[in-house]
Amino acid sequence: NSLAIDIYEPGSTFKIFTVAANIEEYLKGNKNAFSPTHIFPSGRTRVVDGRIIKCWTTHAGGKHCGLNLSGALDHSCNPIFVDIALSLGKETFYKYINAFNFGKVTGIDFPGEGTGMVVPENYSRNGDLARIGFGQSIAVSPLQLAAAAAAAVNGGKYYQPYLVSEIFSPQGITAQRNYPNLINRPISEQTSMQLALMLESVVENGGGRNTYIEGYRVAGKTGTAQKFENGRIAQGKYVSSFVGFFPAHKPQYLCLVIIDEPQGAHYGSIVAAPCAELIFEQIIQYKNIMPFA
Repeated sequence: NSLAIDIYEPGSTFKIFTVAANIEEYLKGNKNAFSPTHIFPSGRTRVVDGRIIKCWTTHAGGKHCGLNLSGALDHSCNPIFVDIALSLGKETFYKYINAFNFGKVTGIDFPGEGTGMVVPENYSRNGDLARIGFGQSIAVSPLQLAAAAAAAVNGGKYYQPYLVSEIFSPQGITAQRNYPNLINRPISEQTSMQLALMLESVVENGGGRNTYIEGYRVAGKTGTAQKFENGRIAQGKYVSSFVGFFPAHKPQYLCLVIIDEPQGAHYGSIVAAPCAELIFEQIIQYKNIMPFA
């Protein structure tokens, strides 16, 4: 039930879709989108609608400054994703939120699926847009996040997920068979390929290092979000996550790990990523997958 019904703030895993939107718009010639080689201004804070948005690091000694788009994903610097969301603008950014099916059911063959929570576009302000850019002020179900992440890296194809492949009659006759159902193409294959390689860099060089498996080209993104209770931040309570896939150049397996209220360490890179690495290793062993050249 929790896969399709429970919702949570995705945190930095949502940055996948912010970058996807930016790359797609850049390739379309939108001058408000940033080139993958653009170097973002240094600085650990942005002020939007009078509220300060900080990076998780102080950038002391120039650390994590002067990042391009891939580096922004590697180091998960919130202010850069604020820049992207605000530069793209509400109309454009919401186009991709809708295209990746957030705020809607996926249509899975399971009753009672939730829609998540998206601030209606008409009511969204710069502060909302800025925070959605790095995965706050939006709530998703695990299924929504996994289905959207798959679409982001599989060549840009959003498929309706399903749990049951076949249903057999008591006589062993196939009564029903489900097939992949293409719903939408939120981004192009070119954008998807660029994004997948950037997410491979996150595992090789950034916050996803704890899922690195030599020879298997694992890619993904960590997330750490504060929990809200009664409309306020619940101090000391977090949701830590990692969404990853392999092989990066031709994705076949995707895993989403969510840890609700981890005790002690709370960063997704520390508590969720190692779980994904273990799952991937078990898939490799079970399927007898050889390392990729």
